[in-house]
Amino acid sequence: MQTLQFIFLILHIASGYLALTAGAVTMISQKGQTLHRSTGKIFFISMIGVTVTSVYLSIAKDNLFLLFVGLFVFYQNFSGWRSVKHKTLKPAWFDWLVLAMALVNAFFMIRSMNVVLLVFGGVSLILVYTDIKLYRSILLQRKISPLSWMARHIGMMTGAYIGAITAFLVVNITSVKPAWVIWLLPTALLVPLMRYWTWKFTKKPFQKRVTDGTLANSNE
Repeated sequence: MQTLQFIFLILHIASGYLALTAGAVTMISQKGQTLHRSTGKIFFISMIGVTVTSVYLSIAKDNLFLLFVGLFVFYQNFSGWRSVKHKTLKPAWFDWLVLAMALVNAFFMIRSMNVVLLVFGGVSLILVYTDIKLYRSILLQRKISPLSWMARHIGMMTGAYIGAITAFLVVNITSVKPAWVIWLLPTALLVPLMRYWTWKFTKKPFQKRVTDGTLANSNE
């Protein structure tokens, strides 16, 4: 059992470092270009690795904190990937399943009364509520922004990256007190940047580029 835990720990660390590197390159590379798409795929897959190993390690070590954060990051990683792959955003059954998982996970994060989990749980509830409204509008065939998929993709993937960089800082910086400062610092720094990117890539000039097909290799 100890050997298996060690293997999963190594895989968890390796996946985390790969996600950290690929995510940074993805964020600074030009949207729609080959580099952005390639590193984005690496980030998505490596974050799946982080989630799988997190679930196993949390059960093996009876660490609910790790489980809650792992599922929180998975929800954002999966949703960000779905947004760019299925731009209509019409939910399939597994989208609803992931959404239900995220809602339950948010409830237990908030119920824990842990400062970090309270923040992450609150963020998760907001994301779930936003997704429910979006899915409802789509199913009722109401008009939504033509780049709703882009806004969701940017927000969710940035959130997943925040999870990756938070874990890195927490493991490597232990001298800062109180500890929750390190846990919440990436969120405080990257959320404003995420909001800027969302504004930049969903404003009208960019919408026209997507509509006209002038965004190179537009998978973003």
